[in-house]
Amino acid sequence: MRDNRRRRMIAARYVMAPVVAAALLVCGPSSVTSHLIATLPPAANAWGDGDPYDDLRTHVPDQPGADGSIGTERPSQVPVLITGALDRRLAVPVGPDGAVAGIPASVLPAYQAAARVLATTFPRCKLTWPLLAGIGKVESSHASGGRVDAHGTTRGRILGPVLDGAPGMATIHDTDDGRYDGDTVWDRAVGPMQFIPGTWVVFGADGNGDGVRDPHNVYDAILAAGQYLCAGGADLSDPRGLVAAVLRYNHSMDYVAVVLRWMREYAEAAVQVRDRPGVVPPVTEKGNAERTETTPEELTRRQQETALRPGPTQTPVPTVAPASPVPTSTTTTPQPVATTSSTTPTVSPTSTTNSPTLTPTTSSASRSGWSRSGSSSG
Repeated sequence: MRDNRRRRMIAARYVMAPVVAAALLVCGPSSVTSHLIATLPPAANAWGDGDPYDDLRTHVPDQPGADGSIGTERPSQVPVLITGALDRRLAVPVGPDGAVAGIPASVLPAYQAAARVLATTFPRCKLTWPLLAGIGKVESSHASGGRVDAHGTTRGRILGPVLDGAPGMATIHDTDDGRYDGDTVWDRAVGPMQFIPGTWVVFGADGNGDGVRDPHNVYDAILAAGQYLCAGGADLSDPRGLVAAVLRYNHSMDYVAVVLRWMREYAEAAVQVRDRPGVVPPVTEKGNAERTETTPEELTRRQQETALRPGPTQTPVPTVAPASPVPTSTTTTPQPVATTSSTTPTVSPTSTTNSPTLTPTTSSASRSGWSRSGSSSG
């Protein structure tokens, strides 16, 4: 109901635009015309809060998105950028590991190759590789950080959660006999771009020219994602067409907002980083796809806070100087002087008693004992 009312208001604002223009010509500047100007919609290239696209939330397809998501009418909690698909024509330099705009060196060529192919097969779509990279970042963190072999196939399957109707996800019983996802009861989204098997059957592509369409190969999966985005017929250089295309991929405005922010980050500051070593983590019931809902701005802020945060304070262990050795006493106990009295016998001591020797302890056990004592005193 509220959406219908908003659409009527937006329509009314566009209908009023010619009226306002006529009023300006006839009446000139005035308080009335100034008030009318204030009601006009914002310029197309302004930064917005998602409101211009609210009506798109209620027009997503009835079937699940490419990754098995279902529709939501909730407005985005992150402002949606008003921008078309962005591109970067300069070479992508090598950057430090951990860079916010880092893309694994083995995955970046797959994004760029797909954009080149689609520029020929879907010239009106105007899709760009930073957009594909934005989706790849959100869906799987670029194939689990670039854990792919020389042909672009992931070292281990990347799977989403079981599609058993959990919140936000569709209920899809097995459609591929476990061929792609290894599950013969339920379907799962598969691969670095997270296609459900039913969608892959329609849009699957061979991006590396090996004659196989494999959703677990970055070249194949990324090209298929581009074909899916362009299949709707939208011009992705237009902000509205871009939002509509990404919303078809995943029916969430929050998803759209985060993807577009990563697209902008890569268009402006992408760098190549080293691939992660090893294999993809083991699969659980919730999957092993490294999905992210974090924007690059938030990630940058976290890194800055971590860099400024002081490390753990360690209590210094006091240095205890060894005790000075006490020399062994050689002084004997004075003996009683014997008298020559005829009535007093001579006193002869039975033994000579020396003072005890004080020798400093220097064993390793004793030194460690001092250290422990010093630590606990701190």
